[in-house]
Amino acid sequence: MAPRQRRSGKEPATGEREWSSTDHKNTTTLRTCKFEPTRFLDIDVLEAMGILDDVTAFLRNAGFGSFPAKRWPLFPDAAAELLATVELHYPTDPLDATDGFISFFLAKRPFDITLSQLCNLYAFPRREKTKFDGVTDASEFWQTFGSGDYVSRGAKQALIRNPVLRLAVRFISSTIFARAEMGTLQLPELSMCFYGLHPFITDPASANYNKTHRVNFAALLCQEFIQVRNNALRSSKKVITIGSMVTPIVAFCGFSVTRPLPENKARFIDREHLYASEILIRHSLVYRFQGQDGIYRYIRLPRIDLTSLAIPGNIGFYPPAGVLCERPILPKTSGVRRAARARQPDEAGPSEPPASQPPPFQTYSGQVPPFEIDLSAYTATEPPAEPSTEFERWVCDTTKKNNTLLTKITSWLCCVAPPPSPSPRMPIPPPSSVPEHAAGPSGEEPIGESIPAFRAADDEEDFPTWLSSPSHETSETSVQDDFRIRTRRGPGVFDSPPSP
Repeated sequence: MAPRQRRSGKEPATGEREWSSTDHKNTTTLRTCKFEPTRFLDIDVLEAMGILDDVTAFLRNAGFGSFPAKRWPLFPDAAAELLATVELHYPTDPLDATDGFISFFLAKRPFDITLSQLCNLYAFPRREKTKFDGVTDASEFWQTFGSGDYVSRGAKQALIRNPVLRLAVRFISSTIFARAEMGTLQLPELSMCFYGLHPFITDPASANYNKTHRVNFAALLCQEFIQVRNNALRSSKKVITIGSMVTPIVAFCGFSVTRPLPENKARFIDREHLYASEILIRHSLVYRFQGQDGIYRYIRLPRIDLTSLAIPGNIGFYPPAGVLCERPILPKTSGVRRAARARQPDEAGPSEPPASQPPPFQTYSGQVPPFEIDLSAYTATEPPAEPSTEFERWVCDTTKKNNTLLTKITSWLCCVAPPPSPSPRMPIPPPSSVPEHAAGPSGEEPIGESIPAFRAADDEEDFPTWLSSPSHETSETSVQDDFRIRTRRGPGVFDSPPSP
């Protein structure tokens, strides 16, 4: 069969495919599915961990080219239509990826793009094979960097010890294989690991030593597009995470991809993702991995001397006991309280008032709260240099002391309030005389609003300015002046109200 004539891909196809009821049904079904942006590599966190160069070199050897530097947002409607209508064609037999192409619809318009053009879009190398041949002695190869015998659905990514391989495999699963839950290492991913590690395999007697990598990753990606579509048609409740990989095709066909919604922007395998996966311990660069004995261990990165794949013996990642550390104590509020209860009494530090019972709001009564306190219990000590466990305990204790002191200060501020302002219906009497109706019967206290005098009559110091209200600054008699005048008077002495 002669190869089909190619077009640029930007122009719609004419006459080859027509929009059908099946295309409409599939598109409607996929638009009801939940799309999430694809996760790409975060350069900053890899550089902070000291593994950026090794991860990029591994992925380049595996056949990704410069694709790891790419990232795209998600456009769910366009992705749903393309995935629902995409078809992969090979005009020649045996299958040759250099002659393959895909057909699909966007805005109900048909398009064709060759696999060679897709390699240019994704920065993949141009190769001719459409699938991997597999790895001889898969269990033996798996045990060079993982634990246990290799079983396709039982080889967990968490069993990979070296952080370079672990994050590279996570990136492969997130992008080209569109795994929402990156749990196991399937055979195609194991083959990619083999070719990524091929330059570091130094044993010429190995059965896999002379293998060459000729697989076209654009063909693998298009096969995954079709697999995702078939899975979504069987169960629309599945999350689709390969939608961002469709965006460069949409842009190549002339559609605008410049303004994605905030929730559809590109996502990354960043610190928060690694914290949530417990690959890194939160608020640190402490790497968590599972040893061959099944026990979790911790090591503080970067340690290029232990993680670099170019150093013999580092692929298996067996750090000596002297460089390991304990799991850091997280400075979270709930975690700090649990850790304080678990410590000895001499380490517990000052107690913290329960956050569930805040102090009641009180009107200012004139009594100054005890702001002059001994701050020695809240003063942080100098940080220790070594070992790391002592430094982590110091961070936890210092955070707890600061939180306790701020809680006390906040409690005091909540107890302070300015006095109530005079009622607008009752005029403020000037200092002249006491009306007869102001005094109660039998010489009792005068009837009306009175503010208790808590200052001595001979105290000429001005009352604090924070008691004056900005709304009375331009009035003839401010609240501050009125308050000072009334507090200098003896109890029961009032002046007569102004004449109307």
